[in-house]
Amino acid sequence: MDQRPGVGLEVAALAGDRLIVGFARYKAKALATDPSVQIGWVDLRDTNPQAVPRHRLLSELGHSAETGVSSLCGLPSSLQPDAPNTTLFASGGIDHSVTFWKILETELVWKEKLHSSHKSRVDALAFCPTKGLLWSGGGSTVVAYDMRGERIALQVAVPKFDVSVCHLHLHTSDPNVLLLEVRASKRFRLFDARQQIRLVDFGVEETNVEGTGAGTTTTKFQKASFLENNVASGDRKGILRIWDVRNLSKPTQQIKLYPDGHEIRQVILDGDSRLLDLTKWGFSVRDYTRS
Repeated sequence: MDQRPGVGLEVAALAGDRLIVGFARYKAKALATDPSVQIGWVDLRDTNPQAVPRHRLLSELGHSAETGVSSLCGLPSSLQPDAPNTTLFASGGIDHSVTFWKILETELVWKEKLHSSHKSRVDALAFCPTKGLLWSGGGSTVVAYDMRGERIALQVAVPKFDVSVCHLHLHTSDPNVLLLEVRASKRFRLFDARQQIRLVDFGVEETNVEGTGAGTTTTKFQKASFLENNVASGDRKGILRIWDVRNLSKPTQQIKLYPDGHEIRQVILDGDSRLLDLTKWGFSVRDYTRS
């Protein structure tokens, strides 16, 4: 997928049979005369491994043209029962806003800004289908937006964490349990949204990572995936780890996918048979079997 000068691949999310990708603007002057691009998609329906997947960059902007997209979340088609072939997703922006997107069957694009309730960039999005809530996280604030009632349902400040929420995920069977990815020595925190308490911290400790203080790790470009009880994550050394939240003493799997220096920015578990990983240079789709 071609990119514009000064724009970098920031994040990806599955939405039906499409992989949605988001871009952020890295060089303030690079796009002064070149239109910005924030959203693109790749069609995953073609099963021919030799074929180049059909893809498209969208000209529509969902966030400030000077910044771009910092998070994405695929949404179920059940939110639009009258248009089952519509691709639905949400994006969080560096401009502190959350935007709802539709790609119609004709590939026409519709979007609506939902809210700008955060005081910093929106690095985390997750959807709870049982309650119809779109969760977003940025800085020390987590917001739940009611997609059916079109209103803010809950806003939680988490200053006690003294860290920034980078990503969030919902437990499959308990929508009140959130998995937060934070900038801290241990990257993951299970959080009870109903009681607003931290349950447990886990992860591999990393120290002296560029861009953070001693004893911390950067998670800006290292988004994990939470499916049932499994957490899959990559790191800046190209290592994939899979955790089982029922036993967090050590990872259940640890695989070296890339050489040192090839940071795995995001991992997506797609059911029991497919895993997608995103690096600075693109993404890979792999066969996967849960242990």
